[in-house]
Amino acid sequence: MKTIEKGHLVALEGAEPVNLIFPISGMFGAQPTLEEGQEHAFKVYGPGMIINDAYALQPSQ
Repeated sequence: MKTIEKGHLVALEGAEPVNLIFPISGMFGAQPTLEEGQEHAFKVYGPGMIINDAYALQPSQ
């Protein structure tokens, strides 16, 4: 698995670019959004991956 820096894209083999990644800190039990204060969110490839102290989440429909 590759690690990422803030704002960089990560390609995981066989995955599709359908997720957003957020810092884990302070996000447990919270509904992630791209609102104010979420400048550390970035697009990633593959659901449910822990990558560089962040967690990939399926975006809300």
